[in-house]
Amino acid sequence: MKTMKKIIIVLLCCVWNSGFLSAQVDLEEYAALSIPGELIKNAREVVRQDYMKLEIQNTRSAILHRKYVVTLLNDDSREHQQYVGYDKFRKINKLSARVYDASGKLVRKVKSKEFNDRSSISGFSIYEDDRMKTIELHHSSFPYTIELEYEISYKNFPFYPAGSLQSFEKSVESFEYVIQTPADFKLRHLSRNTDIKPMITKTGDKITYAWKATRLPALIWEPHAPYTDKIVPRIEIAPTEFHFDKYPGTASDWNTLGKFIYELNKDRDKISPDLAAKIREITANAQTNEEKISILYNYLQKNTRYVSVQLGIGGWQTFDAEYVEKNKYGDCKALSNFMKSMLKEIGIDAYQTLIYHSRWDKAEMLEEFATFNFANHVILNIPSEDIWLECTSSDAPPNYLGYANHDRQVLMLSEEGGKIIRTPGFSLEENNQINHASINIDQQGGAVIKQKIKCTGPKHDRYRFMQNNLSPEDLEKRFLEHYDLSAFNIEQLLIESDDKKPECTINFDISVPRYSSKAGKRIFIPLNKLNPFDNVPREIKERIHPVHVKNQFREKDIYTFTLPEGYELESIPKKEINLESEFGKYQIHISVEGNQIKYDRLLEIYSVELPAEHYSDLRNFYKEVAKADTMKMVLVKKRP
Repeated sequence: MKTMKKIIIVLLCCVWNSGFLSAQVDLEEYAALSIPGELIKNAREVVRQDYMKLEIQNTRSAILHRKYVVTLLNDDSREHQQYVGYDKFRKINKLSARVYDASGKLVRKVKSKEFNDRSSISGFSIYEDDRMKTIELHHSSFPYTIELEYEISYKNFPFYPAGSLQSFEKSVESFEYVIQTPADFKLRHLSRNTDIKPMITKTGDKITYAWKATRLPALIWEPHAPYTDKIVPRIEIAPTEFHFDKYPGTASDWNTLGKFIYELNKDRDKISPDLAAKIREITANAQTNEEKISILYNYLQKNTRYVSVQLGIGGWQTFDAEYVEKNKYGDCKALSNFMKSMLKEIGIDAYQTLIYHSRWDKAEMLEEFATFNFANHVILNIPSEDIWLECTSSDAPPNYLGYANHDRQVLMLSEEGGKIIRTPGFSLEENNQINHASINIDQQGGAVIKQKIKCTGPKHDRYRFMQNNLSPEDLEKRFLEHYDLSAFNIEQLLIESDDKKPECTINFDISVPRYSSKAGKRIFIPLNKLNPFDNVPREIKERIHPVHVKNQFREKDIYTFTLPEGYELESIPKKEINLESEFGKYQIHISVEGNQIKYDRLLEIYSVELPAEHYSDLRNFYKEVAKADTMKMVLVKKRP
């Protein structure tokens, strides 16, 4: 069925490209054949119309009208899932949807009561009022079109919707974002990754801003491209003066925005006399501030747990320290505030810091455009000791933020206001893996392997998680899935994490019945079956985006193979390999000592940002590394 759908799309593309539409054909408004041919290329869906009109009445209220029409070209599209969010500050006044077939004929009308109503963060929060209206709109065949219309009224809510023109594999036929404000309203706006500028007109006591775009080809996703905030076009909107719930505020820049958020959370750092005494007791023998911080961080991890609480302005205003002390849980704001309160008791100043937390993306803060929309998480910074704390983690060592928080701009909050600083990144030495293995080959090509791995930094994250969150059975299952071995038995598996450093040691013994392949009197043994590099990106003939390798690391593998009795080494393709480039380093040294073969491998992958024309060089380097990692040595049975 999926193949047939793609065939249909290909045939439609042929019709588009053949100039069929030059004939006098009477097409419905949303007929798929009316889409310009260049918008089909590389697209999963085509936005036929995206119209938003935001009427800002004053600093307290606004109304958004939106009409969104999208044609789904194949079942790779996820646009059949539509949702509209609401909460205490946003009320849905009108909501409806329609579905049209390929010819543009209306096949279904959907009323507001047919939408499902659910929490937008269920399973993540115990208290919440963030909700959404959702619906899945399917049709029997592709292409088909969905039309969504809604109206939302905003009250005391400064998070105005950005105008997202498109995302990857989505083309746009028509985009329009209109904002109407009172003449004295100070609206800040920024065109990001696009040259589209607003048309600004003044009529009476109103100012109208209008951004328009037509016939935008689909954005192409490419491996090792920059983060999406460097690529995806959008119109950022923010008020200079606003009301958030009952609090008036100003955010002309990051300093004033930070000051507003700081004031929201001021004087919420009081703890009970009993806890204050406990803090002084457990830190009494500590010799340094660093040791005191470590003790209190451990206390936080052992006595509280992370639970999201989203009520009213709760996304930005923390529950006070006594709430966490009493209930033993809190969200990122509450736990970082609780840790800050404990540190305050022993004279150490710490500052809550807003960050965009993500393993897959990174949002850079533009100095010229302060906005509430940049952050989704709170961590803690202690400048005097240059220490960072991820207060939602139950097992991270102190001063380790993890990959999802590393090397990114953040907003530190203090009484003086907001200050942009940067979290630490990871050097090669700090994101490192050393792997020692003894591999005893038997006469049938099987192997008994004893392996010890030491990991640091992000390389150790998955192992620490598995150690602290998986049962022994699930832990073994995860290991079985991780290794590309036909079948093996785990004889022993032990993971040990360092409580004070981002380090992990993994010891395991396994038996692999079919580690090698055997043909007649020969055994073919892969030299690096335990940690092969296979991250070769696809070929791109006309690269568009710059090359950005985001994660740098170092791997050192030392394997000692013991040959089976009655066999000897016949050949090894290469005993020395040396590859060096701006993308990394790869070295292999193989030595033979009696019936043992020692395989010594070094791989370094560098973080780089280079123009698009360097992509083929990067791919060629990765291909050479991957090819070298598939080398096999050949054993032959000794003559009698």
